This record gives sequence, structure tokens and C-alpha cells, in this order.
Amino acid sequence: MTQEEADTYFQVNGDAYRDVAVAVAQQYQPGILMLGVECNRFYEKSPGGFDDLLAVYAETYDAVKAVAHRRG
Repeated sequence: MTQEEADTYFQVNGDAYRDVAVAVAQQYQPGILMLGVECNRFYEKSPGGFDDLLAVYAETYDAVKAVAHRRG
């Protein structure tokens, strides 16, 4: 991954990240869904892109929780 790709990764792929996490939560109904495993490695590669990760993570967390609350 180039530096530019890392810096814009979550700007480009953030919607897909959220959509996949929500789809997994809906289909498999896991008791735990870990979304940010080893995110420190991304920070090391792209401190600027990490802010985008945090924003996408917050949106994704809320979307997954909404799905989890609907099922019980």
C-alpha cells in the first residue's frame, strides 16, 4: 500500500467497511464483533488517515449496535 493509498483508504473504502460489518452482524448475529483489531498498525502507517478510521469506526459502531438492538 502506498502512502497516498493509506492516507485516503477510509475515505475511499469507509462505506464498504461499515456495510460489511453491518451485514456480518445481521447474518451471523455474533455476541462480539471486533472492528478495530490492530488499528495501531494503521496509525503507524498513516497518522493522518487514522482520523478517517476513527470517524468510520464511530459510524460503523453505531450501525452495528442498531442491528444488534433490533434482534434482541
